[in-house]
Amino acid sequence: MKRLLAAAALAAALSCSAAGTQDIQKHGEEYFRIFSILPDGQGILARRCTKLTQSGLCVGAPVLLPADAVKAPAEEKVVRLADPKEDGWHTLQHDNGQKKTVMKMTGREVTE
Repeated sequence: MKRLLAAAALAAALSCSAAGTQDIQKHGEEYFRIFSILPDGQGILARRCTKLTQSGLCVGAPVLLPADAVKAPAEEKVVRLADPKEDGWHTLQHDNGQKKTVMKMTGREVTE
């Protein structure tokens, strides 16, 4: 149910008029969907919302956000960050030894 509400809120926000889209770009805000919170304050893994699926799920490239970028991080939460900037790359090592490189981002959650 939470996922549906978050998806509906994001869909409403992203389905704004062309002027609204320009405002979001002008103010430098972007949406991200959290999918994992790393232990020991290492950061938050999220997907940059570049498109929506038919079910309203926000999808895009995975990124690593600073642990303090979101006030109350929770999996599946969709957040809006002010002035996100790319800040290099980070290599994650999974328990099974696999490695994955993701873009590091900076920014702060926009609360209204």
